[in-house]
Amino acid sequence: MRGRPRTVSGVVLIDLDTPGTAPSPSVRRPVRPGGPGGRWWALALALALVVLATLDQRPVPDLRPIAALPAGINQVVTTGDAFYVLRSDGHQGWQVGARAWSDGTERWHRPVAGPDPGMATAGAAVFLTHQQCTSLAPPGVERIDPATGRTLWQAAGNIVAFRDVLLLAPPGRCGPVRELSAVSLTDGRPRWTIRFPQPRMIVPGLDWFAAFDAQDGATDTYTTTTGAHLATGTIPAGAGTIPWGGWIESGGGATTAGDTLVVAIDRRLSTFDRRTLASGWTGDLDTAPSALQECGALLCVTENGTLSAVDPVLGELRWQHPVLSPNAAGPRYLTGFTDHGIRILGLSDGRVAADLPDWQLCQGDGTGRTEVVLQHESDGRVVIALASLATGTVRTLGRVAGFQGLCIAGPQRLLSIDPVGVTLLLRP
Repeated sequence: MRGRPRTVSGVVLIDLDTPGTAPSPSVRRPVRPGGPGGRWWALALALALVVLATLDQRPVPDLRPIAALPAGINQVVTTGDAFYVLRSDGHQGWQVGARAWSDGTERWHRPVAGPDPGMATAGAAVFLTHQQCTSLAPPGVERIDPATGRTLWQAAGNIVAFRDVLLLAPPGRCGPVRELSAVSLTDGRPRWTIRFPQPRMIVPGLDWFAAFDAQDGATDTYTTTTGAHLATGTIPAGAGTIPWGGWIESGGGATTAGDTLVVAIDRRLSTFDRRTLASGWTGDLDTAPSALQECGALLCVTENGTLSAVDPVLGELRWQHPVLSPNAAGPRYLTGFTDHGIRILGLSDGRVAADLPDWQLCQGDGTGRTEVVLQHESDGRVVIALASLATGTVRTLGRVAGFQGLCIAGPQRLLSIDPVGVTLLLRP
């Protein structure tokens, strides 16, 4: 699978049942991921033991249908005790609706203006987006009442990030912006607006963001809540923003890890403090990194078939593991693709919590959930399992007829979209 989503059009709801190599903390190592693969041979015995203890060994039951849901669903988001679906009516029209996690009962539905609607969630809030990243029509966002679907407020612009406020760029294609605004998530009221001297790329942190000029590296940092200016400085020119998942699409990219701005240009990593933009540590890699992302309190760097976890402030190498790329990081564990399947690693030390040869991740909704869904073909059926990124455990749920394209775990339920277009509510 290698993490790429399948084309899907149907939905399934499933009812569920009620070690890496870590350097000594005292050893300070340079940031230089990569190197010969032979260093990992010592993992073999430990991984064999992990595989045996990974999954429940009881017979796996089939998941049985108990209700039907409408076909044509394009997107699903979830919060609280409901999930929200955006679907095409087959006639160039769109509908959004809410359904209960308990039994799939529809609570409400309403039409949505096209041609490019979308959905997003932030906490308990549900949003509809319109014409994001296009100049064909004015983009906008509206918060909807999760109980009734009615519009609570609307604002114009492209969504840059959801934090404690909603960051919006002016209408137009996504990319460098001359202006950035923030509105309240609660009522949509404007909080602040910042105008830049030249187009800037925006890199959001947890409670701050950086705005930098990719051409000359001129950079400023600000607080997200008030828009207060923190620092002015210069970073290496040529960086771009890094999309969700951490993949670097060109020769350079910038991201945040804690209070640190991290910039990758070709093989070099450079860091800058958000409060002062003073230069921190730098490190040269063997090759240009393919992915760069925040992993809990650490920075994950994927380069040359190796995942390296680095302290973003000190530049200390905490651990390395032969994994192709991280996929999702939770409170204490992360999942990663290897050349043979999926592994779950501890964030603190990189030790293997679960090794799953030939398993695949099922695409989720990208909302930073603490559980991910895995799938694996066995005896002509596909076994579905749930991996906790808080505990590192994997629980088998049941079997379905084929691979699923979307899997979202809810309260004692699993929402999935299959590639055949069949829309079902399933139970063990």
